[in-house]
Amino acid sequence: MITIPSPDLVEQLQAEREQRREQLATLIRGADPSGLSDEQRTAAEQHRQRLADLDERLEEITEQQSRQAQSEQAFGRLLSTPRVDGSTNTREAPTCWLPGLGEFREMRAEQRAIGTTGAFIPELASAQYFDLLRKRTAVLAAGPVLIPVESGGSIRVPLVSSSVTVAGLAENAQITPGDPGLGDIVLDPAKFGAMTLVAREAVEDSSPQLREVVSNSLVRDVAVELDAQLVTGDGTTGNLTGLRNVTGVTAGVGTGTNGGALTFGFLADTLGAYDGANADPDRAAWIMHSRTWASVRKLVDDQSRPIVSIDPTQGVRPTLWGAPVHISNSLSITETVGTSTDCTAILLADMSQVVVASSRQIELSMSEDFAFDSDQVAVRVTCRYDIGVPQPTAVVVTEGVRP
Repeated sequence: MITIPSPDLVEQLQAEREQRREQLATLIRGADPSGLSDEQRTAAEQHRQRLADLDERLEEITEQQSRQAQSEQAFGRLLSTPRVDGSTNTREAPTCWLPGLGEFREMRAEQRAIGTTGAFIPELASAQYFDLLRKRTAVLAAGPVLIPVESGGSIRVPLVSSSVTVAGLAENAQITPGDPGLGDIVLDPAKFGAMTLVAREAVEDSSPQLREVVSNSLVRDVAVELDAQLVTGDGTTGNLTGLRNVTGVTAGVGTGTNGGALTFGFLADTLGAYDGANADPDRAAWIMHSRTWASVRKLVDDQSRPIVSIDPTQGVRPTLWGAPVHISNSLSITETVGTSTDCTAILLADMSQVVVASSRQIELSMSEDFAFDSDQVAVRVTCRYDIGVPQPTAVVVTEGVRP
């Protein structure tokens, strides 16, 4: 699979290359006529080695960009080819991103010809898949900070663990210096994917409608698992640590020894805890189970009027105090609090403090050999994600919410 470095990285590498060249030239011009000293010779060699590394890296990036452009052109031609039903798959229209079997063979041949291995969805089509995935995944839909990891492995996200001391000062008073506490969290994207066996007839070029059913099923399968990992992952081997299980979050309102039925006060106090944590009011997002949101819609005042006013005839995105509400049925509704076994949790998160790293664009593979005896085609989709919260107090968790 091709991973294209960001334009910012390319600019940084080019700027460093120019800086190294200037430093090397300055070093040589300032040398003694008799030649470079041992120290200068060592420094010059370091500059030359780094320049060679930079040239090699930039050449590699240029080659990757060329391959990616050729791959996207090939993929675009395939998706814009008129179908038997007269339709075309274009970027602007809702599409079935799963190619037909003949298209896949052609795409695989073109990609191998330009030097890539296997078959994958280029960034042009991968963005479409991510949009579908995002709509079905509460955390991604809530708008976290997305960080692409440009190569395999992990990435360190810096954080400030403690601030410097700020104090009022008299005129000409000395300012005492202080250093902030610095740290980081490590994100190591884990692989997630789905595979299905499809009748050969379903992926023939003449069956775009059937392929759309298959592609939507794959999106749904990956989204369900990814949502569970990002929200409720327990951090054990192979699993992410979801928002529900992050250590150091802000505890929401107490709901009683045995939990309690949802009240409007629970929601207001959860928001109060969020404000008390100095979280960003403009980036707040609620995440709750569909059962909880159903209870919210049924809350009434002492005159039986709905507290949350929603026009049932309009498709309005749910919000509470201006913050969007995202539904995740990955949240358990069978948590035990005291003697109650039907409890769940409500999350209110500052999404500017929720970081999601991805080290793989969506990768698609098809195999005609996996299920050769049944004349089926195996279709596999994989991706890699991880989640972290640099400031856990920016996530408020209210537990013990009963129906």
